[in-house]
Amino acid sequence: MRPEALEQALASPIIAAQAVVIYSVIGGYLAPSLSRIVKICQRADVPLIIDGAHAHYLDSLHSLPDVDIAYSFYATKILPAGEGGLIVSSSAARVAWLRRFAIYDRFENALRVGLNLRAGELTGAFMHRLMTDRSLLAHFRTARVEIAERYRALCQAHQLRYLDPHAAADYNGYKLVVLSPRGEVQRLGTALTEHAPTSAVFATDVLGKPTLLPHWCPPTYPSLAPSHVG
Repeated sequence: MRPEALEQALASPIIAAQAVVIYSVIGGYLAPSLSRIVKICQRADVPLIIDGAHAHYLDSLHSLPDVDIAYSFYATKILPAGEGGLIVSSSAARVAWLRRFAIYDRFENALRVGLNLRAGELTGAFMHRLMTDRSLLAHFRTARVEIAERYRALCQAHQLRYLDPHAAADYNGYKLVVLSPRGEVQRLGTALTEHAPTSAVFATDVLGKPTLLPHWCPPTYPSLAPSHVG
């Protein structure tokens, strides 16, 4: 998202009065431009919702004021709990509104809208521990970042094109985005192609157009010991 384009769009009082801005953190890279986007939304009094499916353990994100964050705990995400999600908001009014979509018991929460979106007790316990137990940080973030750093060094050594996590405001190692064609990289015989790639993070254009940024991602699974990425 280009802050300039957003600022221009929200300069219209008609658009601003009806707008909600959705921002996605892609591949665990937190763009430096997000802080400016937050300020633009604040000035225009427009809600900002952050898709945090790839954003677990990004402390810089949590420090931003007046943003709502939706996390995913699907099995393929940074913090897997099998299923479920978590919404974080600084607005008591929005939290109260969201509670209409979840029911805890028959006395306090009347389910007036939609389906019951409340996570089960076991899933909820998993999510709570994953988000609050800092001892898990070394496994779910530090290990991924270390593997991504080794991939990054290989990209630099072979002059490959990649999305540099060092240019991000924060990074959790979920994906290391390589822009050089995988076929070309495979001929180098490095650890970048030792394992099958993970799913691309923005491989489909929502308008059905060709992908603007073809790429692929070597795995940064915590189970991959640093010795496997040398």
